[in-house]
Amino acid sequence: AALLPAPPGGNTSRHQADIFAIYQRLKMSGYDDEHIVLIAEDDVALNPVNPYPGQVFITENGDDVRAGVKVDYRLSEVCPADLEAILTGQHSKRLPEVISADSRDNIFIFWSGHGFPGELCWGERPEGLTTDMALGLLRSMQARGCFRKVIGFIEACYSGSVLKASEGIPGMLFFTAANENETSKADLYCHDMNTYLSNRFTRVFIDRITERNDIPLRELYLSMFKNTLGSHVMIYNADNFDNIYKCTMKEFL
Repeated sequence: AALLPAPPGGNTSRHQADIFAIYQRLKMSGYDDEHIVLIAEDDVALNPVNPYPGQVFITENGDDVRAGVKVDYRLSEVCPADLEAILTGQHSKRLPEVISADSRDNIFIFWSGHGFPGELCWGERPEGLTTDMALGLLRSMQARGCFRKVIGFIEACYSGSVLKASEGIPGMLFFTAANENETSKADLYCHDMNTYLSNRFTRVFIDRITERNDIPLRELYLSMFKNTLGSHVMIYNADNFDNIYKCTMKEFL
């Protein structure tokens, strides 16, 4: 099961591109849409300033990463508090698409957006996902027994300040693009489209798992740490997860 949230467009088009690229990678790995919840405002492809209407790219002259994408919720239709219901399988009329997992299932989370110290932003809302909210969410997932393992990759400034909330919860592991006190960085500016196409953390992650989907988690972390320029990739809760020397991304891909 997978959760993929991304913010509205404007100067954040690269975040939507990253999310759509991860969606495509999951589909290549055999995920179907019944096992993916995609949250994205999806306002970049048809934005009037997009020189390629209906398309979104993560590399110049690359494939359209929005092709075939199924968006479950626009970011403006849901709020951070809804993540608990979505990640713990609590269906409702307003939230029909959720992650229906139990103690035998692994959950993959990829988040791309902006952040501040102690908060991951949520579109135009005044409050995003705070550290305290993240702690409550992750503890609820643990209490409900709705996962075997959770792995998350969080692309946002100051993302370490929020995902440190995972420390001490068995079976969870989070990679963040930045530590508690720094911003993360964009990557690959396209003059033709007048925007950054991706974020460095995401590009390195996609490159590594494309080269080798069974890369051990420790090796993945070291490679992402060395190759993500401008910020320090962090890993949280390794002591309470599993043996990251032996565990590989193949469990999730």
